[in-house]
Formats: sequence, C-alpha cells, structure tokens
Amino acid sequence: MKLFTKNVLETALNEEMTEHLGHEPNRADAERESTNIRNGTRTRTVMSDAVGEVEVAVPRDREVPSIRRL
Repeated sequence: MKLFTKNVLETALNEEMTEHLGHEPNRADAERESTNIRNGTRTRTVMSDAVGEVEVAVPRDREVPSIRRL
C-alpha cells in the first residue's frame, strides 16, 4: 500500500510540473520562450493516515523555488 501511495503522489507531482513547464520531460521545444527546465527531485516525507510515513521524490525546476503542498 505504501508503494501505491508513493506512485500516486509522484505521478501527480510530475504531472503538475509538466503542466507548470508546458512540456513533457526532455520534450521542450527549442523555440520556447522560457528557459525554465526540470532540475531533479528532492525527497520529502509525507504523513498519510492510511499508511503512515511515505518518502516521495518531489520534482524541482530551475527558476521557481516553490513549495508544493499535498
């Protein structure tokens, strides 16, 4: 159950990053206006009532230091 929760959360966060950047990983158009790109991940621990602590890889981008809340 922990692995399922981890996969759901990471998928949602990656889709959010794709929406934010406007392109899939490694699929940016050369003519795009923004120079913002993905910049790896940061591990965070999420508390879940159902499964307890789950470590999640949260994607980062270069230009916007943001804190994502689940």
